[in-house]
Amino acid sequence: MLPRACVGEKKKTRLLPLRHRCWLRQCHIAPASVVTVACVVAASMCAGGVGEATDCYIHVTTAGCSAPASVVTVSCVAAASMCAGGTGETTDYYLYVTAVSDEACGSGAAAWALPCLFDPATNRPLLGTANLCRAALEQDAHEAAAVLVHELHHALGFTNQLFDKFIDADGQPIPEDEVVQMTVTPYGERRPMVITPTVAKEAQAQFGCQALPGAALEDQGGSGSALAHWEYEWFQGEIMVATNLFGAHGGPPVLSRITLALMQDSGWYDVDWAAAGFLKWGWQAGCDFVSKTCTAYAAAHPTQQYFCTKEQYSSDSVNTV
Repeated sequence: MLPRACVGEKKKTRLLPLRHRCWLRQCHIAPASVVTVACVVAASMCAGGVGEATDCYIHVTTAGCSAPASVVTVSCVAAASMCAGGTGETTDYYLYVTAVSDEACGSGAAAWALPCLFDPATNRPLLGTANLCRAALEQDAHEAAAVLVHELHHALGFTNQLFDKFIDADGQPIPEDEVVQMTVTPYGERRPMVITPTVAKEAQAQFGCQALPGAALEDQGGSGSALAHWEYEWFQGEIMVATNLFGAHGGPPVLSRITLALMQDSGWYDVDWAAAGFLKWGWQAGCDFVSKTCTAYAAAHPTQQYFCTKEQYSSDSVNTV
């Protein structure tokens, strides 16, 4: 499952080069019971020898860690001694994957992931951690791979915790209010929206609405859902919505141009647009689709096939949210 997800992701995004090859950064990650600040440290052997051609060495130690040894061990991430002269010379990013039942799994999550270590010059994630719950592992291979691709994007930087860390083409920080903006709909609803240039352009193209300032983020759920995913009402079927029911719209999950646009606008990645999937949901549906409520949109467009009443749901096969 992991190779399948990683190969697919490698085709869609390419890391931009690090500006500094040696770094020392502590790991700030939640929940603290999984990985503590003392658990991850940079190796002290960056400069000199083969290290000159190495983007990143990482060494993990349990010294001073409160986490159980079964969760954090010296084998969490390839030790520096395994990198020098070996595959580590071309390693840009490390992902530490676990499959343990934790508090998040107990609350119904299929998996979780987040970035952990960052390049001090660009803020780009260098190391991420992902945990797959039993619910994810019990799915078929295709569904499980989709869950992992979803989590990979969180670990690569699709999280509201990093929206204030994005950089421009010159490597300068982008103010957070130029990344995410709170908008107000005609109905008085406050809606968070990513307004970066490429995301705005792709959202306008997706819905056929040139007046659209960006792509809406999920505004419901807890800290693991709200602001860290695309709005489900707008992007049903996109792989970065806050549910593992990716195919509820009637097709397989899609890694669309919207998500690739966010990755590119972070300043950390160059994307392969040809590898983007086509998101049918909301395609060219017009400004009403993103500005009206479901009920108002359905009333204004009687032949639409996106939203339905309870009566229609009991008799028709239209898509619903």
